[in-house]
Amino acid sequence: MVFSGSTYTSLDADAGGTGNFGGEPSPDTAVSFQQGGAFMNVADGFTGGLTFHYSNPNGPNTIRIYDGVNGTGNLLAALFLPQTPYQGQMDPTGNLGPFVRASVGFEGVARSVNFIELAHRAYVDDITLGVHVVPLPPAAVLLVTAFAGALARARRRR
Repeated sequence: MVFSGSTYTSLDADAGGTGNFGGEPSPDTAVSFQQGGAFMNVADGFTGGLTFHYSNPNGPNTIRIYDGVNGTGNLLAALFLPQTPYQGQMDPTGNLGPFVRASVGFEGVARSVNFIELAHRAYVDDITLGVHVVPLPPAAVLLVTAFAGALARARRRR
């Protein structure tokens, strides 16, 4: 993957760099988008989905996935990204955090992701191509939790 536009990799300040972020999923680095944003181009393309973590207190924003490079061709998917907190991460040198997981699935072969709306003080980390993580709906989480509790009680009774 290649980024075009105003991007750079930042090293977290608590690791000796100048990055103003905390709670990043991969240690100490994240991609930053500056004025004008950027496209992430994947010449060979990718299928199925896109998963990443982001921090953007200036949101909300939307990323868009296209079947052509630099945001050309057909729109395959759009993902709304809610605003993230500012100073939400307990990191002595990072005000931008925590990072929130975002994921979107799509049909077809994607060749670019439009990160332009994430310009100015936004960070993205842990980008995974071809993977779409489907979160459990709240009812399923409650069901799993209740089942685990019932199982634990049954074991204690024995």
